[in-house]
Amino acid sequence: MDEAIEQARSVYEESDLQLVMNIYTSDEDTNLVGMDMGMEMTIPADEGTETKATLNFNYDRLTGNNGVDHRADMSMVADDETLGLMGFQLSQGKDGVSDGYFAVLANRQQVTFAYHAENQGNDRIRTLNLYSRGNAAAIIAPAASDRPLFGFQLVSGPAEDSVLDAIDNATGDTAIDLMKLSAEEMQSLFIDLQAHVTQAAFTALGNLPESVIQLMTSGTPTIEIEE
Repeated sequence: MDEAIEQARSVYEESDLQLVMNIYTSDEDTNLVGMDMGMEMTIPADEGTETKATLNFNYDRLTGNNGVDHRADMSMVADDETLGLMGFQLSQGKDGVSDGYFAVLANRQQVTFAYHAENQGNDRIRTLNLYSRGNAAAIIAPAASDRPLFGFQLVSGPAEDSVLDAIDNATGDTAIDLMKLSAEEMQSLFIDLQAHVTQAAFTALGNLPESVIQLMTSGTPTIEIEE
């Protein structure tokens, strides 16, 4: 471990690392509204050569009449060659609708996760889609006509009042002391917990979209019984 730490320290000292970071806030430094960071370093290589690496990161948080927009991007460059790009955008509307994506580009291949969320009645509908684009020179948000490689939808609703009431009314006096339970009481408690967990799992599975269920079961082996 000491040798590894010493090697890391040596690389740091020889890399001529330069790091500049600016953080922008508002409301007496209570809200982050932006940040930019630039890092340059020289990495020694074999035969007396060296590699110059640069990393730049920017983040902006914009607040408007319709909600809040988050924007971030990052680039990694080595010897004037771009190794990778990262892009992130998220719009959170006051109407409860959120849209955004997270994308990574490397070796002219862009992989993008697109996110959408909205409220329908008492339910919150969240959708996540995965896109892939080849021969890419810059990060581009997926178009409406693009077809995702994979996607799923999650529907979440309000918890039952009885569950919330139980949480609100929980106190130390009503807690269960496991150390004071007998073997029979402990077994009964675990059986009850197992039943509740199993019921919750089947309820969650029942609310999953068919595409997700098919993906989960596609790798499940089948057993054939010959008569």
